[in-house]
Amino acid sequence: MKKFVFNGERSDDFGLHIDEPKIYDTQGRRYDFTAVPARHGEYIQGDATYNTVSASYPVSIVAQCRDDLTKKIEAVREWLNDSKGYCRLEDDYAIDEYRMAVYADATQWEVLYGQYAKSNIVFRCMPQRWLKSGERAVHITGTGTTPLVNPTRSTAHPIIMVKGTGSVIVGDATIKVNRNTGTITIDCERMTIRDANGGDVDSNVEVSCRGTKHIFPSLPRGTTEVSYNGAISSVVVIPRWWHA
Repeated sequence: MKKFVFNGERSDDFGLHIDEPKIYDTQGRRYDFTAVPARHGEYIQGDATYNTVSASYPVSIVAQCRDDLTKKIEAVREWLNDSKGYCRLEDDYAIDEYRMAVYADATQWEVLYGQYAKSNIVFRCMPQRWLKSGERAVHITGTGTTPLVNPTRSTAHPIIMVKGTGSVIVGDATIKVNRNTGTITIDCERMTIRDANGGDVDSNVEVSCRGTKHIFPSLPRGTTEVSYNGAISSVVVIPRWWHA
């Protein structure tokens, strides 16, 4: 029986049967179209971001009696509504991926014969389909370079953990750690630099790309070489591969 896992809990633990394959709306890039007088076509303005997407699961529940059915539906409702913000969503249809999703819409149940109910559970998802392989930590060697190969067409923004001081080179970008008393974590998507206690240590680290400051490293499609020098003892990269 197919299942989905939301916020760490499985649908089949609540007696849910997925009756049909999940349904995804396709996400599109964000564009603004403006008609230009006396010119053909339209002026396009946009960026590299995507809209959110909906994921729907047609489900059913079977119970011994109406009271039992009511309790099961209530348990599902409490489970879904207990989530706060975006939570991890994965299923058996794409076992190597997951999404970040929020349950925000009320679910209507159609009850038949007092022992069977069906519905459509809908999640609103961030556009990224995250690869589970991108969660695996990569330990960068201290000699030479370590190649990181992005298997998708989407540019990834990794998490980089550094022990010691010196420079970490990620493709064309450089992270220069001037002061470090433990492990510093650089989140290249959120553009934050934290110590082991979660404190902000931006002043201890300089990030740049081709001489331009405050540009965090990224991992575009293909191979990016990573290396380090100085008094650094350890560099760990969580690449966070994803695709739309």
